[in-house]
Amino acid sequence: MERSFYGAMCIVIAFGLFFWYMVAHTMYDVAKEKQNTFVSDGCTMFVDRSWGACCIEHDRAYWQGGSMDTRQIVDEKFKDCMYKKTQSKILSIASYVVVRMGGVPYLATPWRWGYGWSFGREYR
Repeated sequence: MERSFYGAMCIVIAFGLFFWYMVAHTMYDVAKEKQNTFVSDGCTMFVDRSWGACCIEHDRAYWQGGSMDTRQIVDEKFKDCMYKKTQSKILSIASYVVVRMGGVPYLATPWRWGYGWSFGREYR
C-alpha cells in the first residue's frame, strides 16, 4: 500500500511539473527579446567573502544565458574560481552542486540561467 502511494505521488508530481513547464513556456514572448540591464546580487543567499568576484563573474554569464554546454563550462569555471579563492574543495564542490541544481532556466528565479531575459527563454 505504501509503495503504491509513493508511486502515485511521483506521477502526480511529474504531471504537475510538466504542466507548470508547459504554462511557463507559453508565457515567453519571442517578440519581446530585449535583454534587461545586468544586475548581480553577489553570492546569492551566501556571504561574499574573498570569493565574491567569482560570484559576480558567474552572475554575468548567467545573466547572458546561452547553451546547455556553455552553462556547464561556466559552472565548472565557477567551481575552479571558488577553489582558487578558498582552497576548500568541499566549498567549491558544494557551490558547484548548488548552482547546477538551482540555476536551471526552467525555474522562475532571479538567479536562473539567462535571467537577463524574460522567463521562458531556456537554453539557446
